[in-house]
Parts: sequence; C-alpha cells; structure tokens
Amino acid sequence: MKFCIRCGAGLLPGAKFCHRCGKEVPRQPERPEPLPPSPVVEAYRRIIRPAARERLEGVERRSRPVKPLE
Repeated sequence: MKFCIRCGAGLLPGAKFCHRCGKEVPRQPERPEPLPPSPVVEAYRRIIRPAARERLEGVERRSRPVKPLE
C-alpha cells in the first residue's frame, strides 16, 4: 500500500490525489528502463577478471602446502 507523503494517509490503488489532504500523488513509471552497461564494468568483465583469475591459478600451482603452526 502507498501512503501520502504529506499527511501519511493510505492511498487507494490508482489514486492521483490524496483523499485526506488533496496532495497530488507522484507518478512512478511502471518499469524503469534498464541502464546500459558501464564501460568500466565491461572492461572489468572482459579484461581484468580473466587476467586476475589466470594469475591466481599460477600462484596456486607454484605454492606449496603451508605447515600448520603448533
């Protein structure tokens, strides 16, 4: 349920104005349009993440087991 931003009264579905104080109910789009992918995020997905994964795999292959502390 939506509420009036001025008086806090519960608003009926589809109401354009508050029935108690008359404040206009702001219209919200049904579905916001999705944002285009950020160039930074795309660069991370294509370049940085695969390179980091390769480096980590190389470290794991070269590393030796660590002796536990007693």
